[in-house]
Amino acid sequence: MEIELEEIFDYLSQQAPFSALTEASRRLLVKKIVIHYLRRGQAFPPSDVISSYLYLLRSGAIELRDPEGS
Repeated sequence: MEIELEEIFDYLSQQAPFSALTEASRRLLVKKIVIHYLRRGQAFPPSDVISSYLYLLRSGAIELRDPEGS
């Protein structure tokens, strides 16, 4: 497993509810993860996403606003 995926595996292993999964299940999950890096000011969730996803923020911060800016 490449180093970045190994780091993500270690991170998920310490986070509920992922920590409750078996090691084999976590390893399978890590192989399915799609990683996106966003810069300050970019839309979140990405505007080109048409399906529902689970987003996991590993580092940084986000600010969610409605269309009115609240």
